[in-house]
Amino acid sequence: MAVARKYKRKLIYNEMIYMWCVTPGEDAAFHRLVLHIVSSDKAIILDCPLDNSLSFVVSQGRMFQGKKQQGGWQRYLFPGSIQSPITPAIVAELIAWATCGEGAISVAFDGDEIWL
Repeated sequence: MAVARKYKRKLIYNEMIYMWCVTPGEDAAFHRLVLHIVSSDKAIILDCPLDNSLSFVVSQGRMFQGKKQQGGWQRYLFPGSIQSPITPAIVAELIAWATCGEGAISVAFDGDEIWL
């Protein structure tokens, strides 16, 4: 199934097409805005809550940093800073880290806070 393109921007990284957009989070009180990134084959699916004190990424795809995922939502600390406004350069940095990076630190989420 293809990725919907309406209201999304396209970015090509390592000959793969990624669609991205910034939308209000599902729980507006917890996360005001979320950056969504999806590869055309849906192997990489990332959600990045914005404007938090701790930069983390939620991976929902089949692959992350070149390894198969266990399934479900996996949360990882992002070593950089994810700040608004979101630019294509920031999106490319996130994609590079999620596809070619290594050594991501997994974090736990209890519904309220992120735990290392």
